[in-house]
Amino acid sequence: MNLRLRLLIGAVVVLAVALPVAIAVAVWRSGTPRGGVTGGPSAPPLSAVSADQDRAVAAVLSAVGERAAVAVTSAVPVRSCTVGGAHGSVYARSADLYLDPGGEDALIGTVAAALPSEYRRQTGADRAPLRHATPRGGAATGGGAAPFTAQVGGSVTLTVAQLGEGWVRATAQSDCRTAGSTSAPVPAGSAAAAIAVLLNSLGTAPDSMHANVLPCNGSSGGGGGETVTWAAVSGTVDSGQIQNRLAPAVPPTARRFASPANRLPWRDGHTSVIVAASDDGTHVTVQYTVDCS
Repeated sequence: MNLRLRLLIGAVVVLAVALPVAIAVAVWRSGTPRGGVTGGPSAPPLSAVSADQDRAVAAVLSAVGERAAVAVTSAVPVRSCTVGGAHGSVYARSADLYLDPGGEDALIGTVAAALPSEYRRQTGADRAPLRHATPRGGAATGGGAAPFTAQVGGSVTLTVAQLGEGWVRATAQSDCRTAGSTSAPVPAGSAAAAIAVLLNSLGTAPDSMHANVLPCNGSSGGGGGETVTWAAVSGTVDSGQIQNRLAPAVPPTARRFASPANRLPWRDGHTSVIVAASDDGTHVTVQYTVDCS
């Protein structure tokens, strides 16, 4: 074998060894395996903005006080997203506020006026009063109250808007994020027993139950503590006429709120209860909240 042929074979061998190594290094640096199916780059963690979501929703609850029956949710993904080529989700944490129909605009105005001044920083021109600012050119829908938006901490958008008659929702929505494990034990308390009593009076029992925990705003309830909503779904049951059938269960000291839907909301001090029929009418949901307003 002549020298030229030996050199050619040696070059081919070196290339065969070096090429897979170069590809592996490139893949490692990019964070995406060949084919781009799994293991790609991730969006920033939700934990970095969770505190802003918590304090935004807690500030709304503090402003609402006992004007409405309330229930809070955990942060849940509402849509997928990408940022800088990284995949993640937009997460929303909410508080549902139930009050007498017709009071939605006044409640939204009360919340807007009570929020800390730092929340009034918005994308685009400043607007006054804040409650007349609408998200992405939105307006009051169906003749309802006008919503407003506010930026919280740079990565969270707080929106307070009417969803229906006697129903307002405050939502703290993150930018594109990834979430880790969010499982937590259900807090102890008397809520489970109280929910069982309510459902028993309708001829059913809880089929599933979970709890959503929100740290209290430092400016309310003396600081510290938690707002907890226990949410339960009943077994199959006739859910008709909830308002009439559960009327005897409403404490005499509670404030009962009117509702055009098959729903019964009331508030007794720091405790809120919302009992409602499922969309198909075959189950009943109960949200039992103890807050720190």
